[in-house]
Amino acid sequence: MQIPIDISVLKSVLSIDDEAAQQKIDQIDRVRINEDKVVELKRQKDGITVEVPNNLGGGLLGIELVDKYGGTITTLAYDLKTKEFRRPRKHEEEKKKTTE
Repeated sequence: MQIPIDISVLKSVLSIDDEAAQQKIDQIDRVRINEDKVVELKRQKDGITVEVPNNLGGGLLGIELVDKYGGTITTLAYDLKTKEFRRPRKHEEEKKKTTE
């Protein structure tokens, strides 16, 4: 299964602007899923496509974007059932605190 990650995905999930999203994409060297498996990525002009195995079932897939030094740029949550990205739980908790 191929999962595209581009500027629009990062903007919506991380609530950042075009420039910040492009900077994150430019820093990506590799991708790790579920904290242990490094997967192949293909670069496009404004993003990447991640190739993940089809046999992962349902639930959430943790996609960690990693820079050339092995540092984590960001971690994304991808719902395998709905085939959509979710906002990080930390972001949702902060949003709740500010509205209370």
